[in-house]
Parts: sequence; C-alpha cells; structure tokens
Amino acid sequence: MSQGPTPGWYPDPEGTGQLRWWDGQQWTATYRPTIAQALPPAPTDWAGSGRYRPINGWFTHIFGLLGDRIGHLFTIAAVTLLPFTVVFFVSMWQALDGVDVTIVDDDIEVIGWTTGATTALVVGALAMVFGSLWFTTAGQHQLWASAVGHPSSWSRSIIRGLVYLPRLVGWSLVISAGLGFAVAIVVLAGLVVAPALAVLLGLVLVAGLVWIMVHLQFLMVSVVSSRSNALTAAFGIARGRWMATFGRTLLTWMVAAAASLAFAFVGQIVSVIGGAGSGGAVESVGGVDTIHLGDLYPNVGAAIVFGIVTALQSGASQAVTMASLASMYVDAGGPSDPSLAGYGSESGPARAPIA
Repeated sequence: MSQGPTPGWYPDPEGTGQLRWWDGQQWTATYRPTIAQALPPAPTDWAGSGRYRPINGWFTHIFGLLGDRIGHLFTIAAVTLLPFTVVFFVSMWQALDGVDVTIVDDDIEVIGWTTGATTALVVGALAMVFGSLWFTTAGQHQLWASAVGHPSSWSRSIIRGLVYLPRLVGWSLVISAGLGFAVAIVVLAGLVVAPALAVLLGLVLVAGLVWIMVHLQFLMVSVVSSRSNALTAAFGIARGRWMATFGRTLLTWMVAAAASLAFAFVGQIVSVIGGAGSGGAVESVGGVDTIHLGDLYPNVGAAIVFGIVTALQSGASQAVTMASLASMYVDAGGPSDPSLAGYGSESGPARAPIA
C-alpha cells in the first residue's frame, strides 16, 4: 500500500497504456481506456479527407445531421432563441401601443412615441440579437460534435455555446471594424480624389467582401471546435477549394431561404388567426391619413405567438446553415478538439459520425 495523490484516474504504473483508478490509498483493479484509445477509427472516406463529398452526398450528410439532432436543436432553440425573440416582440407591442403615424400631403408625423418606447425597442432588439448569437454557438456546437462522431447533450451545447459567445462576438467586432475601415477608404477616395476611383475601388471591395465572407462563415464552427486561432482555422477551410465552397454556400442559402419561407407562410396563417399583423391599414379622415401601429399586435398574446413563429422561422434557417458549415468544416479537416465536443460528457461514448 502506498500513499499518493487524491482519488482519480491516472496512467497505469504497470505500463498497460490504460488509465487506472487510484482510490487515495492504493491502485484498484478498475481500468478504462484513455480518450485517444476510445476515439473511433477514421470514420468515413470524407471526414478529414481535405475534400468535400459530392453534392448529393453532401445534402444527405446535412439532412442526416439535422435529422439526428433535431430534438436537441429544438431544445436548444427553446432555451436560447425562443425566449429572447418573444421578449423582442413583446417589447415592440409595448412600444407601439397607442402610436399613430399621420400623413398630411407630404408631411409625416409620429404621435404617441415616447422615450420609454425607444428604450423598450432597444432592449428588445438587443435581447433578440443575444438569443440569436447564443443559438448560433450552441447549435453549431451540437451539429459539429455530431459531425465528428462525438455527439453532445443539449445541455452541454447550451453551456458551451454561452462560453463561446464572447469569442464569436469579439471576432465579429474585429472583422466589422476592418470592413468598416475599408468602406471608409472607398468613400474617402470618392470625396477627395475622384468619383470614378471610388466606383472602381467599390467594385474591388465588393469582390473582396464576397471572397472574404466565403472564408469567414466558417468562423461559426472554428470558435466552438478548437482552441487554436479561430480566424486562421476558418480561412483554412476554403483554401484551395474556394469555388466549391462558394457553390455550396449558394445552395445552402437557397435551402435555408426555402425553410424560412415555409415557416413565414405558417406565420402568416397564425398571425391572421391570432389577429396580429392587421396594422398598416390606412384610415383616412378629412384628408388626414392615419396608420395605427398598435394594431400590428393588438394584445400581448398576439405578440408572443408572432415571436414563437419568428423564432421557429429563424431557427430553421440557421439550422440548415449550421449543418452545412459543420459538414464542410469536418470534411476539409478543420481543427477539431474532441474534448470540446461530447466525449466523456453525459452524452455517452464516441461513435461513428453521420455518414
């Protein structure tokens, strides 16, 4: 019997290559493999191959990921996206209550708008942005973890999403500052030098933005999948395969738009049934046209229902995009740290990724 560290799993001193349980006083006969031993073998011909799977296989992979994690994604959305979207619409209902817009000839006047209404809208908007970003990091973690064969529980993804949120926001602010500087240079060139130069620089800027954004979209995955430099990891995915990435990005946008439109159609039906969305009708009396903005959401119930439908619409679109990015990121061999996924958590053992 020997004295030593506190109870825990340690490398077996007998050299078995496994972990062995030390109970605080002696070595027990309980063993378990190391994380490296427990990881599944190279899962597919595509994951980590450095090349994208064919389009039909890519779509199969995307919808396989979504189908496999649909329950987890709904739960994540219910915790992150839904409540903050509802807060926004309730805030809008409060802000617009009793607000009218009158139009006389070309004069437009807003009646009933208060400082409190502005505050309510700002707070609601910030809440919705926060919820959307949280859903992005949590949902992306969920789908990436499944794509690499280490599925995570919904609770772990929610917590990890909150942890990764400052990282995503920080990189977004840095990138936005850089893009803003580039736009300022173009505007300055037009004002100081010549408008023709501004037009030329503007075209170059647009082309550059398209090129950059195809790379930067993978930042959503790299911030949750690795402890390495997220920007470097994101730019490495499309390197040498930019056109293939661009084409898949366009296809992703189309599928995401179709999902969004489907929920928008449902939303229109629900809004009509719930009495929301009736605002905007012009009431004309004595040459004065009046728009009652408060009629957009006649009661708090209508605002809540509309918030729920909007959250579902946004969540469906985001989920398609996140699954697409996870698929491309894993196939391209993007940096992935299994300890950040679901391995060793309450989600269970590692498994083969979705094919």
